[in-house]
Amino acid sequence: SVRFGNMRFYAIAGVRFSHDFASNESTERGPLKPLIALKKNSVYYEYGFGFDYFLIYNPLSIEFKMSNSFTNLLSTDPYIYSSSIGRLQGRLFQVSLHFQ
Repeated sequence: SVRFGNMRFYAIAGVRFSHDFASNESTERGPLKPLIALKKNSVYYEYGFGFDYFLIYNPLSIEFKMSNSFTNLLSTDPYIYSSSIGRLQGRLFQVSLHFQ
């Protein structure tokens, strides 16, 4: 948008690929090991808005963003713990402060 005084508004949208390093998808699961595993890789679509504030020495940006996953995050197996769940979908809300 056009800068109004020392402030500017902007909108953002896009696609994000995410890799979960703490995923337990490769862990051994069984009837005596109650574990619901999540997949390592996922794809999200993101949208949001932000404000740029131009201060005396440096700009400050505040950003509000929503992320929703396209993919199912549940790693399925035949055991009752994960077979009773149909789908797990990630929904994230993020507030970011950017100092430059």
